Amino acid sequence: MPTQERTLWRIAATLLTSYRSPRQIVSYMGLQGALQVDRFIKRPSYPTVEWPTAQAELNRLYPRAASFLLEPELDALEQFIREKSDSIAGSASLSPWFDSDRTLSRCLYILCRALTPGVVVETGVANGVSSAFILQALATNGHGMLHSVDLPLPGHDPRAIGVLIPNGLRSRWHLHLGSSRRTLPGVVRAQAVDLFVHDSLHTYRNMRREFDVVWPRIRPGGALVSDDVGGNSAFDELRVHGPRYWQVVRQEQKPDALFGIAIRG
Repeated sequence: MPTQERTLWRIAATLLTSYRSPRQIVSYMGLQGALQVDRFIKRPSYPTVEWPTAQAELNRLYPRAASFLLEPELDALEQFIREKSDSIAGSASLSPWFDSDRTLSRCLYILCRALTPGVVVETGVANGVSSAFILQALATNGHGMLHSVDLPLPGHDPRAIGVLIPNGLRSRWHLHLGSSRRTLPGVVRAQAVDLFVHDSLHTYRNMRREFDVVWPRIRPGGALVSDDVGGNSAFDELRVHGPRYWQVVRQEQKPDALFGIAIRG
């Protein structure tokens, strides 16, 4: 059998053993096609700020924001994630590159503590770093639920999704397995959203679709945060809705990576 044909058979076998339904297989293939299309899109040139500047701006919007980062619950969570990450290194967990960095995670913690959200929705979980920061903030608030949408990568056990989320925080977590195209509309249809976090496939088509679905469901004063906005103009196009605050921030631990914050007026 020719090498190319053997490779195709291996890919097909991996997909068939990784996904339980034909819909998940079709969704994954569609996402891969979108990635190839985005290779030909010109990257935008965003004006950016460093995290200390963004943190100061958030502190002006939410006067208690600086104090949230001094909370012992946050310190304990960060210590847990460091130790847990070391213990699972080289196991079935995903590469740490799939997780949000400390800058984005701390931004999400601030927003969750400041907004005291009832409903937080995120797409993309991986090992669950950002999810853990959100859930810790909700637990400290004593209020709110996190709905996470994730399509597991082929060859990875879905049970490993969110492995870095402490067991004590999981009562506020609802994981929806599937692509955001098929799953996200149903998650937000029945409820208004206080905070939305995009961290799934970072193609223009997928980001724009998620933003279009969720932005009308975000409460006034609620926020949308998107990881990896630098590859296309989807986040820039949110400005047509006249957000109260819109900013692109450089991540500290991932060279050239950007995340965006948009707060609805």
